[in-house]
Amino acid sequence: MMDKTPRQAGPSTLRTARAWTVHAAQLLTALATAATLAACQRGSDVATVPTIAPPTVNGQVITFAAASPQLKVLRSAEVTALTETTLELPGRVAWDETRTSRLLAPVGGRIVSLDVQPGQAVQAGQVLARLSAPDYGQAQADAAKAAADAQQARQTLSRATELLAAGAIAQRDLEAAQADAARSQAEQLRAQARLAGYGGGVSVDQRFALRSPVRGIVVERNATLNQEFRPDQGGPGTPTLFTVTDPTRVWIWFDVPEGQAARVRLGQTLDVRVDGTDPGAAPRSARIEQVADALDPATRSLRVRVALANADRSLKAEMFVRGLLHLPAATPQPLIDADAAVLIRGQRYVFVQTSEGRYERRPVRVFEAGPGRLQVLEGLRVGERVVTQGALLLQQVIGSAEKESGA
Repeated sequence: MMDKTPRQAGPSTLRTARAWTVHAAQLLTALATAATLAACQRGSDVATVPTIAPPTVNGQVITFAAASPQLKVLRSAEVTALTETTLELPGRVAWDETRTSRLLAPVGGRIVSLDVQPGQAVQAGQVLARLSAPDYGQAQADAAKAAADAQQARQTLSRATELLAAGAIAQRDLEAAQADAARSQAEQLRAQARLAGYGGGVSVDQRFALRSPVRGIVVERNATLNQEFRPDQGGPGTPTLFTVTDPTRVWIWFDVPEGQAARVRLGQTLDVRVDGTDPGAAPRSARIEQVADALDPATRSLRVRVALANADRSLKAEMFVRGLLHLPAATPQPLIDADAAVLIRGQRYVFVQTSEGRYERRPVRVFEAGPGRLQVLEGLRVGERVVTQGALLLQQVIGSAEKESGA
């Protein structure tokens, strides 16, 4: 039978417990000593760190101590001289109007046939569509009637001349026949001229043929079969029946900002880049052929036009392009990075480094001189140094000082 009486700890077990207790006490003492030494060491390190004076602000001038950590994040650059301005201008491709014809029928009627399709090449004089036009039929009939009347008047004049020679009529009868012949001839010429304005014709069928006056491509067709057309339907904003153009040469219109409009001249070179093309591809160069005499009242910009060869027909009408216009500066102007200017309540400021650790906030008047660059019109001189990295930090320092002083 098993004895269930609890056994007491023997000498060996007690010695082990006492050993672990002593070991734990020694470990705690060591940890406490180490913590005390570390704290003393940290206190010694803090005591050895030198105290750096904060930056001082005097009006618009900030002064940092020589060892100030803020100086490590500030970068400055010298103000360079701008000898040439490059303007990036938005542009739009349009058809060359000297090679384009937008067609409306000169007579009212109903379109009975369409002879060409969009994108089709046509020759000058080729029929684009035919209309059943009562006005054109009336012009045909008037021309035929005037021709018949003129023929009858000439025959009457011939008989009157013979009768006068035979003494059968008086001189005044011959003169009346001559007047009738002259009037008939004038009416015939008028009727023929009117008919020629519609394209001519010999029969009275009132079938008007709308022909292309130029050689090119049908780039637009708004005519439909059996469409009724009236001449008074045409006007600004109204689509034409057909547009025929030579797309191997196009116009490009650019908008020049009002502030640079006075510097644009005929013959200046403009580099054209098409969005979506290879960025490394060379731009197409063209010369300004037309400069508008008035600004666009909506955009306050000046429209200029260039012509560009388009043999591969890669430029399409209404396509947006970019133009780089290089304008020589009348006098060298200060040029800075756009990051150097800070916008504060509608006014731009720069921080000028006047000496080591000393910076002055200065208002400037600038104008965009290209991507990431600003032309300084007032407030800086060439050769001065401006902060290009850390300007916002300096503004925070001045802003904090202004708040503390209640400015």
